[in-house]
Amino acid sequence: MKAFTALYLVLLCAYLSNAQSSQRMYADFENPQDSMALLHFGSELEGILSHPEPNPLKDHINDSDHVMPLLRGADAEIWAGAIMVPDMSSPLDATYVRRICMKVLYEAEGNLALKLEYDPFDDPENWINVMEVMEVGRWTEICFDMDLPSLEGNNSKPYGKIYDRLVFYPDFGSPGSGVPKKYFIDDIRFEMDSSGIRKNVAFSINMNTYSGLYDEVYVSGNFNGWSGIATPLSDTDGDGIYTGEAVIASGDLEYKYSVDIWSDQEYFLPYGECSKTTGENGQSLYVNRYADIKTDTLLLSDSWGSCYDRGMGVALTFLLNMEQENVDPEGVYLAGGCCFDHGVIKMTDYDRDDVYEVTIERERGFEGNYTFTNGLCPDNWECKEDLSDQDCADTAHYDDRYLASVMDDQTIVACFGSCDENGECLPSVMPSIQLTFQVDMSNEEVSPEGVYFHAAHLNWEPLKMNLVDDEAIYGITLPVASGDVYWRFSNGLDGDEQFVPGSLCSMSSDFGSGMEVFRFVEVDESMDSSSLNSTCFGSCDDCQEGDILSSTEDASQQSLVNISYLHNTKELMISSPERGELQVYMYTIDGMHVDAAQVQMTGTNDVRLQYSDLYPGVYVVALREEGLGIIKTERIVVW
Repeated sequence: MKAFTALYLVLLCAYLSNAQSSQRMYADFENPQDSMALLHFGSELEGILSHPEPNPLKDHINDSDHVMPLLRGADAEIWAGAIMVPDMSSPLDATYVRRICMKVLYEAEGNLALKLEYDPFDDPENWINVMEVMEVGRWTEICFDMDLPSLEGNNSKPYGKIYDRLVFYPDFGSPGSGVPKKYFIDDIRFEMDSSGIRKNVAFSINMNTYSGLYDEVYVSGNFNGWSGIATPLSDTDGDGIYTGEAVIASGDLEYKYSVDIWSDQEYFLPYGECSKTTGENGQSLYVNRYADIKTDTLLLSDSWGSCYDRGMGVALTFLLNMEQENVDPEGVYLAGGCCFDHGVIKMTDYDRDDVYEVTIERERGFEGNYTFTNGLCPDNWECKEDLSDQDCADTAHYDDRYLASVMDDQTIVACFGSCDENGECLPSVMPSIQLTFQVDMSNEEVSPEGVYFHAAHLNWEPLKMNLVDDEAIYGITLPVASGDVYWRFSNGLDGDEQFVPGSLCSMSSDFGSGMEVFRFVEVDESMDSSSLNSTCFGSCDDCQEGDILSSTEDASQQSLVNISYLHNTKELMISSPERGELQVYMYTIDGMHVDAAQVQMTGTNDVRLQYSDLYPGVYVVALREEGLGIIKTERIVVW
């Protein structure tokens, strides 16, 4: 590895002398006598050098006299390409480079992959991306975005990394056509941003607060493409505190800690004081730790999944009845006072019962003013509730409400524009049906703590269930209101049942701690009080039928079903012996439902589904067959 310190100082002085945005020409090939050339590999052209030659087609895009030919052999491997030689005399510091642009001339539609390398050539820190070339028969310009993660290696972004070699792959991913091809490139330039001065960031997480088992700990974020393996942490002295460092571009940093390559990750309540919540239509999709990196920084995290030291965080749940209001299309918000910015903390009517709710985390002892708004009105606050002349209004603070010091988890029930706190403003959510929930524990070793029921409408408080027969059926009867009811069972207080994505009695929802999978049932006012059928713990079926393939088929049958993603055609391919109809479910890696489809496997071995609009990332695909449940799950990577 070349000397870092001297290189950094040279580049820093050079960049700071320019404006924040500038361009740096790397190669225009106007001097055919210099030593710059392309060294080809991966075909019968192995070891052949190409040098600048006259421009075969001058036009308004490129009127240069000389350009660089890029060759591809007739028998080219899918990875055939060419290395720019010699290596760059002034290595590229990717912290400052936002785009790499060049002009290309193709005779037919294709693509061009660009790889940035530093010794060794197969280092997982190397970066590669692909651009489609759609303009043919004339010069066109393409640009590679350095804000994108690499398609290979550790799939991280190139921030903070240094490269000294450019590698080009024409028609990357396709074998040779049997005919040699010739392409042209010219005017390779780097678009710079000197505001991206990199900083040293040290991470620290106290894993003594994590209750599960794990082998490895990682930090992932927008600085490494949310890679599950790019930035491992280590416990050097065995005290349970894992630390690590990364060089990161200054600015917004979103990150979280995970274990064993995303087998588990931190989940946060939304709108925390150390986190950033990214939501859409009131649904909190992503909640990550957040920091504004301006200098070298030490980020201390003393509690897994919390903004505070162990035991110092409390959950505040706000339930606001809007039954008597015309809810503004912009939504309902918790706002005002000391700590709730206008239009930030959006509340959601999860159960469509006119009660809007949100649960946030604050430090034990938190106190202060707050209010609610029906819509957004930052200029005049005219959409704020009116509590004037009511007992709960703090006249010294704009007639806001006041929350006294909170020492434990607390639920605050309120009516918009009213000080009524006794529940009389909640007629629409009054329970109307006695419903019995049951679970079959035949296949489980029941915890000495017992079996518990947790539900969204009860703020997920655990309720112990009773054994209702002499075998293994546990039940609990509760009053419920009409609408969707979300719940799950647990074996002991912490042994939550887990569902395979795509189970038909479950759905993915966000109740403030990230996307998770729960049981659900739609309760109708016309329903008689009744018992729901008992199902096996962690399954949608009874314990005899089973929801796992191994209970009804030999496990070797599972290997006959294959799921793969074809990157060139952007299709999901399902291969299987004749099976009849399958349901296909696709989820993001954090559990958000993306798509569902049905495929018919009768008389065919392969079925393809088009997915051309998926964002790059990792997805989970689940196949379900009637009577067998989930028969196959597979992770796929899309780029």
